[in-house]
Amino acid sequence: MRIPWRVSVCSVVITSACLHACSSAPSGSKSAQPPAGLARALLASVTWTDGTPANELNDRDTRTGATISQGAVLNIELPHSRDVRVVKVHATGNAVARVVLQDSQGGVVEELEPAPLGEGAWSRVGLVERENRTASLRLELDPGSAGATVTEVDVFVVGTPVTWINQERLPGAIQEGDPTALVVRADPDHAELVPGGSGDQDDAPATCATLNFTVPVNPRSLQRVVLTYEARGLAGPFSLVRSINGLGRAGGLVLPATSDTLPYSERIPPELLVAGANALELCGPPVGTYRVRIQSARIVLEGERSPVAEPGEDSAGDPLGDGDEMTGQALDGGGSVLTYLLTRPTSLDGVLVRHDGVLDVERIRLSLDGVKAAVVHRLPLAGGDALILSPHIAQRTVQLDFGAQGGRVSDVFVLGSGLSTPTPP
Repeated sequence: MRIPWRVSVCSVVITSACLHACSSAPSGSKSAQPPAGLARALLASVTWTDGTPANELNDRDTRTGATISQGAVLNIELPHSRDVRVVKVHATGNAVARVVLQDSQGGVVEELEPAPLGEGAWSRVGLVERENRTASLRLELDPGSAGATVTEVDVFVVGTPVTWINQERLPGAIQEGDPTALVVRADPDHAELVPGGSGDQDDAPATCATLNFTVPVNPRSLQRVVLTYEARGLAGPFSLVRSINGLGRAGGLVLPATSDTLPYSERIPPELLVAGANALELCGPPVGTYRVRIQSARIVLEGERSPVAEPGEDSAGDPLGDGDEMTGQALDGGGSVLTYLLTRPTSLDGVLVRHDGVLDVERIRLSLDGVKAAVVHRLPLAGGDALILSPHIAQRTVQLDFGAQGGRVSDVFVLGSGLSTPTPP
């Protein structure tokens, strides 16, 4: 029996873009994929064996979940076949979980060893070391005699973790098969809109067009949704009147428009979306002198990437979290310190530093919330990467002190476990 539930709790809730084991493999043994290649995957669906959706286990909220009193099985579908590396489950009770990886035909790729789930905490159910091209997973749950409550499921796959991509760069940065984001084409992806009037008189209401698109994942699992398109005859995206599924009507600001064709992007609240078919209505400006031509309309669906706070509205994006080796920050050798603000308390797995190979990893000091943290291991990785492993909880800040070192840092990724409560609409 499964009982959906929701309660308020004061426990730490956390987020992740990637994670890894906090110790290196013994000499001569086969090691797992390095954390530089792990990313939290978007899940196409999470259902029980009878087909009932289990969206409460994939909503970025550990306050929701399902209580089970007998054995149960979850089916987890990925949007694309990927090499799965880690599966994590947040639960309460003394349940035992087992994961079965399956290919696109439903055949068994690998069966992982059963693992006990922690009490009110995140537990790693499996660590997979070989290539597997998994299309779906079976999560078998045994709650024992006392029953258990499962609140969230995470699947981490081989992929490039990116902390933040500026929304203007976002569509081109998402590659086909990206595990953390999807680009959906609107149908139709173009429209021609007529303003309501010239400004001297309003002859008629502005014309509108409906662009349809499909959301193949649970909208509550999304961190950011961006509408992008090219348009001629606009002053900006705020000139159009936009609504999603008849909700969230916004825009209509009258400003002088341009006859040039330019790219535009705007954020859409994920709360306006539904799983499956969605309708985007765009109406021309209430006043204007140009017909508006829209083309190449796309919707970018982005999952949770990391616990680091996104840049401010006026920022061009964080050069130390954009996944671009050509951007970064030079260290002046005078005691450079980098501080990252967390959007929520985070159960830290470590910090990945990408650099030019000049840095001495042993001299990098890690502090959490202003207090020097005990470091379990500093692990140099291939290609000028270093991983500082420290499994502690940070409430607000993660700080790296490079000391009197020169060199250049291209990216810093804070690696954590878990999910946050949803952002209020």
